[in-house]
Amino acid sequence: MIDDVNIREARQEDLPALTRIYNQAIEDGTTADTVATTVAERQRWFDAHRDPHYPLYVAEMGDEVVAYATLSKYREGRPAVRTTVEISYYVAREHRRRGLGTALLRHAESSARSLGFRHGYALLLDTNAGSVRLLEKLGWARWGHFPGIATVHGETCGHLVYGRSLAAEPTTA
Repeated sequence: MIDDVNIREARQEDLPALTRIYNQAIEDGTTADTVATTVAERQRWFDAHRDPHYPLYVAEMGDEVVAYATLSKYREGRPAVRTTVEISYYVAREHRRRGLGTALLRHAESSARSLGFRHGYALLLDTNAGSVRLLEKLGWARWGHFPGIATVHGETCGHLVYGRSLAAEPTTA
C-alpha cells in the first residue's frame, strides 16, 4: 500500500511534478480546466500556497512527488466565512487507488483543523466517481450540485460540492 509515503510541505523544486500531475487530471477530464498548463503558468498558483494558512502539501514516495493537496481561501474578503477552507487533492495517474488520496485528505483535514478552520469543502466534477467515493468514505457529505454547468472533453457535466465539519477528528475509514 503506502507505507513508504512521506507528506510534507511543497518546495519550489516540486513544481514540475505538480504541474505534470495536474496536467494528467486535465487529460483525464477530472478537473474543470481543459487546457494543459506549463510550469511557468503554475508559478502564481504555487506562490499563493506559500501563505502558511493555505499550504500546499506533497506526497512523495522515495524521491518522487506522486500526489498533492492544497488548502485554499473561500470567498476571500468575506469575514463571515473565514473559517471555511477549500481542500483539493490530485494523485498521479500511476499511483491512484493505493491510499494516497486518503492519506492526503486526512492530512489536509488535520492541517486545516490545526489552522483554525471549522469547515472544509471540495469542488469536483460530478463525473469524478473516484473522488465521490473517497470523500464519502471519509465522512464528507454532498452539500450541493450545479448540474450541467461544465463541458469537459465535449461532454456536459456538473459540479458537486462536498463538505464536512472539521470540529472533530474523523472517525470513519
